[in-house]
Amino acid sequence: MKKSVLIMMIMVLTLVTFGCTATGEPLDEPDDPIEEPVDEPGDATEGVIIEPTDKVDVANLTILDEFEFDFDQDDEVEKIALLTAAQKDSNGEVMWDDGQDWMLIIQDTDKDYVLVNEYVQLGRIDFNVFTVDEDFYISTLSPRTASLTLNLYKYDKENDSFIMTTPYNASGNVNMMKSSGGY
Repeated sequence: MKKSVLIMMIMVLTLVTFGCTATGEPLDEPDDPIEEPVDEPGDATEGVIIEPTDKVDVANLTILDEFEFDFDQDDEVEKIALLTAAQKDSNGEVMWDDGQDWMLIIQDTDKDYVLVNEYVQLGRIDFNVFTVDEDFYISTLSPRTASLTLNLYKYDKENDSFIMTTPYNASGNVNMMKSSGGY
């Protein structure tokens, strides 16, 4: 009995120490699905530049959230609006589908900035508006069933544009188990 216990302990210790696979080679570590940042948040020298456009027709879209703020300090308040193509029913409830078009837009007097204009499948987009010192930012967080992305939009007053960076992007075999927004 003591001999068989000793043999079992040696086998377990050998397996734990050296490990094994079908080929006898150690298992490869899985790739990390979290990508490195595109560049540092707030770095105005890199990222995607979003320039103003002519006025955008949003009459057929549903407003999910909006905020007014004079971000460019021209003494005119701009409207920041999160919109979707999903329509509302007679009770005012949004009729969500598995996916719909989403838009995050800043509406100025004679121009618009379209920060987001994309189809979102099984997910949503949330936004935050904030300043850091004298700099104006909007961030979006987009949890979806197979991804999680944080984008940062910094206003570049000198060039009258926004610079989008992606500080966080998890993609690949992402299994979103819970997301607390969308109340």
